[in-house]
Amino acid sequence: MVRRGLIEFAPPRQLNRYAAISMTPISPQLTRVPATLRGDWIRRWERNIWEGSLSCDEPFVTLIVARLDAELFWAKSLPSKDGSIELQLDLMPTSKTEPLFQLHFVAPTGAFIQNITAKFTARDYRPTISTPTEFETSVLLPFATFKSRLELSFACFAKTDVVVRRHYVWGLKPRFLDGIKSPWREILTKGRHGETALQVAA
Repeated sequence: MVRRGLIEFAPPRQLNRYAAISMTPISPQLTRVPATLRGDWIRRWERNIWEGSLSCDEPFVTLIVARLDAELFWAKSLPSKDGSIELQLDLMPTSKTEPLFQLHFVAPTGAFIQNITAKFTARDYRPTISTPTEFETSVLLPFATFKSRLELSFACFAKTDVVVRRHYVWGLKPRFLDGIKSPWREILTKGRHGETALQVAA
């Protein structure tokens, strides 16, 4: 679970190009398999929730990431079942009158980044979902567009590229780690969730 101080957001004006998190392949050695994302916003329990699913013709796993300033929060899903993994962004109001929210970014099969606190300009605020409908595995993709202080993203990996250990915690096979720099190397080696500092160029 992740909890941080209040951050304020205005409505998104354009797609964030992710200066800190790149839309490039994580490693040229990794398998590139076509995948899709389908979903939409729904109104439930008096709040906005984006619900969808990631799909791929081959078994895969997913890493979800939240960058808050220079901190990275990350979590890993369990391996896919029937070729899909659910993905959800839940904007939970914390006030009955003010546009104050807790953000829950989850892949319900094991990956949870929860309780980032934010203040929006309106109680019906919905960030821009910037992931293309079709993409490939082994690429870190932007998911939700906020101001530069907070970015949500994810990456899928072919199951053939990972080692699944006890309790279905996965990491990249050692031969794929060459050339992957910190902190991604540590994130993709072991563990189900965590937080780490991100080196951002001045």
